[in-house]
Amino acid sequence: MSDSTIRVQNLSVIYNQGKQNEVRSLQEADFTIYPGEYVIFFGPSGCGKSTLLYSVASLQSPTIGDVSVGEKSISMMTKKEKYAYRRMGVGMVFQAFYLISSMNVLDNVCLPRVFLNEDKRVRREAGRQLLRRFGIEGQADKYPGQLSGGQKQRVAIARALVNNPEFILADEPVGNLDSESAQTVLGILKELNERDKKTIILVTHDPNHLAYGDRIFHMKDGRVLREEIRKDKRPPEAVRANEESEESDHTQYMVLSLKSLFISILHIPTPPVLPLG
Repeated sequence: MSDSTIRVQNLSVIYNQGKQNEVRSLQEADFTIYPGEYVIFFGPSGCGKSTLLYSVASLQSPTIGDVSVGEKSISMMTKKEKYAYRRMGVGMVFQAFYLISSMNVLDNVCLPRVFLNEDKRVRREAGRQLLRRFGIEGQADKYPGQLSGGQKQRVAIARALVNNPEFILADEPVGNLDSESAQTVLGILKELNERDKKTIILVTHDPNHLAYGDRIFHMKDGRVLREEIRKDKRPPEAVRANEESEESDHTQYMVLSLKSLFISILHIPTPPVLPLG
């Protein structure tokens, strides 16, 4: 699944479909995320951005549409393939950390590798390397309750990375942090994108975070309203295809506008001819 492209096509997620309490959490999302991009989904709470993230992670099934990773549609994956994708392809970082309080920091980080049938020493060394990288190796034997919020989130990022996934999906990862810790965590995500070439997908409601992204999708009421490009990392052929599509859409719009204009002109009523004298 290396260097995979994520393609979201006409994706809608509808809860209680057809009932009085129907909720359209996500509507007709359509976009592509390319390898090595840092993509941000930005919008207010309840706009569907987390639903979108969980759909990409295969934790949420679409009502309509599809998500594909590389050449493989998630909806066509077997259970075994989905488990492998979640375990090895995706690293999840949440606002609430979700560390296991009864396990020490190192064991929390190593947990995703427990079922890989490898030597315990190899697993623990991989965990220690990540803790060392993020400046918290000294906390390895402590428990989550003994850490600050910023330290907890660095542990959670290390856990997300321990299987070396291609995609890091971060759902409001600094929502519970003070401003200094938030900058540290956002800096780590940026470094993972630029140095490690990880594809980062960040969900946030804070406009101060948008400077970190290459492309920003602005969302409201379950829809992607517009795309903002700050640093274009898309392959040239994708940029050309997008430009051609936009040009075609513009041409079609102009044709329809001219057609509407001509129709309106042809239907202008002719003034009555008054008799002379």
